[in-house]
This record gives sequence, C-alpha cells and structure tokens, in this order.
Amino acid sequence: MQKILFDKLLKNNRENQLIFPEDRLLAAVSCGPDSICMLNLLLILQKKMCFELGVAYINHNLRPKEVKKETAFILKTAKDLKLQVFIENIKIPKTKMGIEAQARQARYSALTEIAKKHGFNKIATGHTLDDQTETIILNLLRSTCEEGITAIPVKRNISGTKIEIIRPILNISKPEINRFLKNHKISFCIDTSNKKNIHTRNIVRNKITPLLKKINPNISAHLVSLCKWSAVKEQHFQNILLSILNKIIIKKTSSVDLDLYDFLKYNSYLQWKIVKYILLYLGIRDSSKYTENVFAFLSSNKQSALINNITVIKRKNKITFHLKRPIKNEKN
Repeated sequence: MQKILFDKLLKNNRENQLIFPEDRLLAAVSCGPDSICMLNLLLILQKKMCFELGVAYINHNLRPKEVKKETAFILKTAKDLKLQVFIENIKIPKTKMGIEAQARQARYSALTEIAKKHGFNKIATGHTLDDQTETIILNLLRSTCEEGITAIPVKRNISGTKIEIIRPILNISKPEINRFLKNHKISFCIDTSNKKNIHTRNIVRNKITPLLKKINPNISAHLVSLCKWSAVKEQHFQNILLSILNKIIIKKTSSVDLDLYDFLKYNSYLQWKIVKYILLYLGIRDSSKYTENVFAFLSSNKQSALINNITVIKRKNKITFHLKRPIKNEKN
C-alpha cells in the first residue's frame, strides 16, 4: 500500500511539477488522517529529493476539547520526526460569510504569514480525491452556468506573494489513506465535527457522495474528468472572448461602451460572457447574477437602469455601463 500511494504522489508531483529539491515546504497538518498521511509520504519523498520540510498546525478555537489533544499530538509527532513545527492560534471573525468559509480564509492567511516569516516558498495541504469530489458536487449544486463547475486546483499562487499552495495527495482517496495508516499503524486524531451534518459540505460528504458512489463507483474520476474538459472549453472561449472584446468595447476608468450592432452578431453564450466581463471590469464580483439583470433590461423598453452599482444606458448604436461610485474590494 505504501508503494501504491507513494507512486500516486510521485505521479502527481511529476505531472504538475509541485516539489523541487530547492523548495522549502510547509506542510499544513490538522492531525487528521489525510494530512498525517500526506506528511508521511512527504517524508519518504524528502529522502529522495532533499527539500526542506516544516509543519504548521492552525488552531481555529472552534473545538476546545479536541485542540489540546491535537496540539500535544503535533508537538510529539514533529519532535519524533525531527521537524520544525509552528502552531498558530486564530480567531474567526463574525461576518456574513459562513463559519467554514471564514475558517478557511483565516487558516490560509495564518499559513501564509508563517511561510513568509520563516522563508517557506510552498504550502502543502492534505486535500484528497474525496475532497475534490465534494467540491465539484457543491459547485454543481451552487452554479448556474458551466463555468462554475470547477475543481480544487492542484496548485495555485497566493496573490501578492511568491508562495504557492500545492496539493500532493489530491489524486489519493480516503479509503486508500485509511488502509495506509492502518497497515503502518500510524496514529492520527479525529475531528468529530466532520460527522455532524450541520454544514452543507458535511451533508455532501456523509449523505450525497455515498449515494452517488453506490450508483457509480467511479463518480470521482468522472467528475474530475468533467471539470478538466469544462476548463479546456472555458479556456477556448476565453481566447475567443479576448479577441472579440478588443473589437467591440471601449474601456474607460469608470465606464465601458459596448458596440450594440456588433454585440448582437454573437450567439447568446458569447453575449453573456461579454456582459459578465464588463461587470467584472467595473468591480462587480457576483457578476453572474447581475448579468441576468442586464439581459432583462436589454429586452425591456427602458432606456436606462441601475443594476447594483452600475448605470446601464441604451443609446442608438451602443450600450454604456457607468460605475456610479468606487466599490470597496471584497475578500474571496
């Protein structure tokens, strides 16, 4: 089992160029089975590639009874493995975002600060193939268009830094991880909150995904393939869109003029993409929702409309989108 999982990690690393010998890698470890499995596989890889490895544990202050055990566990694990360990305590602010989204944002912010302070250029997280499946299902449930069918990226840059997030075990399933840990008698901690069907992701994890796997045991591979080809298609249309935009829009500091006659020549999908691009350019984050509002206005007899923070005006041969006032940056 160790060889099978390690070969999968090697394959992922080779195909996506995740880890190099000169890297300083910070492993984000929650003490759960996934991140502990990742840490053990990274230790094997380290012997072959000689990169530097450190460990970070983030306490969200949401599970006080379990945190003490996890903190003691990560300290002992790091000591036994002779790894540098960083423990960060964070508070989740009260915002309109859900607690999971807030925790995620705060966690990545804390990991980024640790990496910056101690010179790590990459952060490894223990996302698995099952996490990937859950994410795609959630995006399918929430999305109103094909471009919303997205997956967890195997790597991404952290904006404004030279630090990269990587997911070395994104192609490994939880059953494989559990067998690996059991066979090698590797200890880990259990986050009991994962079993509670309070959050949407937990419902998808504990109820929806098992049902889908009964219908189609290869559902994970199929969903990943769907996202892959959806992304290829999206990139194709993005290239077409860029060439169109150069011909039919004029961008100014707080407004955009759209050539109406040329706009109407394109099919409805490209028209939708053009309007969405304009709204994004003018700072509207939730552009899909407001794109539909723009089309409703264009098909009406009205000459102007206020959509979110943008005044849209019909003229003889063009449509003008004018930003009423600057929009404050929103965090994803």
